Amino acid sequence: MIELKKIELSDYSLIKSYFDRFPSQSCDRTAGAIVMWRDYFHYHYALCGDNMVIVSPGHHHTYFYYPVGGNPEAVLDEIDEYCVQKGIKPSFASLSAEENEILSKRYPGSVSESERDWFDYIYDYESLTSLVGKKHAHQRNQIHKFEHDSPEFVFEKITAENIPEVKKFNRNFKFHAEKESGSAERELAMCLEVLDNYDVYAQRGALLRVGGKVVGYTLGEISGDTLFVHVEKADTSYRGVYQMLSNLFLKSMEGESIKFVNREEDCGDPGLRQSKMSYAPLFLLEKWTLYLS
Repeated sequence: MIELKKIELSDYSLIKSYFDRFPSQSCDRTAGAIVMWRDYFHYHYALCGDNMVIVSPGHHHTYFYYPVGGNPEAVLDEIDEYCVQKGIKPSFASLSAEENEILSKRYPGSVSESERDWFDYIYDYESLTSLVGKKHAHQRNQIHKFEHDSPEFVFEKITAENIPEVKKFNRNFKFHAEKESGSAERELAMCLEVLDNYDVYAQRGALLRVGGKVVGYTLGEISGDTLFVHVEKADTSYRGVYQMLSNLFLKSMEGESIKFVNREEDCGDPGLRQSKMSYAPLFLLEKWTLYLS
């Protein structure tokens, strides 16, 4: 029977090794997202042979992610045995359409649902870097405004030397759009943890300065052919700061084997949805949840 282990920061490299060997375009299949949100979702993991499964135990449902590895069927058998022993019915979260179809056949009578708020926004890397064409006119205009208003800006990679400045910016980040759920405050705390443990997370990070002061920063990771943008925070009193930060971050990775950019979900936030749609996504990546009746 599978044995669950609570995910700790020290598990980052192990989790990333599985996701990198079996890459997905879903942000929920990245070490950065799993480890950053481990306490909020009570993430655990289990190793079954040469496979890994992420688990989120809860009061009403225990959610399993689809197994990562070369033999998912064997892990599903282990999950079934575990749930029988615990007297629970398994639920499965963050499933791709293909995974949902497999599990729907395995568990006849199960019920599946997908929620638009949790779909990932997937973009073409080359298009989002070059910003050519009418669909990217808004981004180009915002970048021009930033360049006009702040010609002395500086873009640089995050390093051990400038992390204290980024942390100070993060702590003073009071100009973001507050979310009713309070998730913004939790996210900012998680960002501080990443910055405090930058060597462990091994994120790709960059910042923007204006007048020597940090006005925005971003963090992401590459898995497979996809760049996942986990964090993007900027002072919107500088017009076009987000567009400039995003574009320079992507350009800094030219020459790497990136085909797609995942800017993650909008969580139902109207402002985020409008912003992410304005970047002209290639498609929205559906995620499914399956319940056993």
